[in-house]
Order: sequence, then C-alpha cells, then structure tokens
Amino acid sequence: MLISDLIGGAFSALRANKLRSGLTTLGIVIGVGAVVAMMAMTSGFETYINEQFSGLGSNTFQIQKRPAMRLGGGRHMGKWRKRKDITLANAAAVRERDEAARFVGAELWAFGGMVRSRYGETPANVTVAGGTPEFASNNGYDIGYGRNLNAFDILHERNLVVIGADLAESLFPYSSSIGHNVVFGGRRFQVIGVFAAKGSFFGIGSRDNFVLIPVTAFIRIYGKNRSVNITVQALNPELFSLAKDRAIQIMRQERRLKPGQENNFDTFSNESIIDTV
Repeated sequence: MLISDLIGGAFSALRANKLRSGLTTLGIVIGVGAVVAMMAMTSGFETYINEQFSGLGSNTFQIQKRPAMRLGGGRHMGKWRKRKDITLANAAAVRERDEAARFVGAELWAFGGMVRSRYGETPANVTVAGGTPEFASNNGYDIGYGRNLNAFDILHERNLVVIGADLAESLFPYSSSIGHNVVFGGRRFQVIGVFAAKGSFFGIGSRDNFVLIPVTAFIRIYGKNRSVNITVQALNPELFSLAKDRAIQIMRQERRLKPGQENNFDTFSNESIIDTV
C-alpha cells in the first residue's frame, strides 16, 4: 500500500467522524498544554522557593548553636539548650585558620526594637543585628548608598549604624538619612549607610526592617550572654565543601570535642534549607 493511500484513508476517516476527530484533537491539545503548564508552574515555584529561602550570600554557610530548621518536635530542645554558646573567639579562630574561606563574619541579634528619628518612630518590631564588616556580603545584602561598617568601627565599638531600606524610607521621608541620628536601645547612633532593598519574605515579613551596628557595640548595649552566629563565605563554589569541613574541624577543636562525639553546634546553607523544604 502506498503512503498516499494511507494519507487519503486517514483524511476520509476524519471527514466521516468529524466530532470524534475534533474531540480527540482537543484532548491532545489540552493534555500537552496541561503538561507544559505544570512544568512551567513547577519551575516557577522552585525559582520562587530558591529566592525566598536564599537568606545567605552565595557560597556561604552559617554555624550556630541550634538548627536553623527545628524538626522533630520539642524532644531535642533540651539538648540544644544545653549546648555551649558560640563565641567571638570561635569566630576569630575560624577566620584565622580556615584557608578555604574568603569572609568569616560574626553576628548577634535582638528582636522587637523601636527606632526613632527626628521625623518619627517605628513600631516595636525592628530587628537589631550586631555584626562585623562581612555581614553584608555573607547575608546577600548590598549597600544602597553610604558605606558599610569597617574594622575600625568594630574595634572602637562606635555608635554607627547601617539601616534597612524600609527604615530609611519611614524615618527619613524628607531627606537622606546619611549623617543623621537614630535612637534605639537607649543609645544614639549615626547613620552611615543604607542597605539596598531585598523585599518581603513570602509576602509576609520585610527583610529591610532592621539595623546593623558593630557587634562590639551590640554586646556593650545588649549584653554578652548570647550565642554568636558565624557566617563563612568560601573562596569559590569549588572550595565550598572544603571551607565547611575545615570550619567544622576548627569548631570541634575550639569546643574540645573528642573523636566520636557529635557536634554541639549546627551548620546550614541556602541549599540545605531549600532541600529540607
């Protein structure tokens, strides 16, 4: 049988069964469209999840006292609570001895603060971060204008602050915030910089409603009985695993853990959080 005869027979069948042929064609179109739409939705949702949970900078992981995502109910809370606090000395050891790390930062956090300027004040919902100069890079923030904290600011516990974009807009609606003062924690701070906006977290909380001050000034004001978070940025993606392994080794040495003892600290990265989600 010739190909032309097959084609002719097919068209004759289509003309004889127009309704069935139309429904079959429609079913194929809908099926293919549904698959394409689902693939696009899945890809878009994955991209959205990646963006929302990418709280750290690229090639960066964090070391902290407790897990970032605390699964398994409250049965582990007692164990985590009994862990020794991580200290600035631990962060310094990682900074000095992790040869695969580009930046190593130290952070402390206080929540629910109120910030006031000459133009107004915020609700008591502002996060106060005490950090080192590596804070911006290791947490994926850019300086929108002004400058970042530097080592001199940390060394001398200077009352200087870099503020989030939301605060710059609400507290200084009529002028630039640079060089002006804000008050929080019972102290007056001079604004030296403003972070570029990062937006909300899943449309709920803002990631721009915070202030950054030198970690040494934070300890002077809020006390030192807190566990430090250490952020580590690897030299490049290829050295990420080495930087992490080396940091864990240093932390185990610093905390005098014996071979076979489990770590009394946790690590996480953007990738580990996204994998868990």
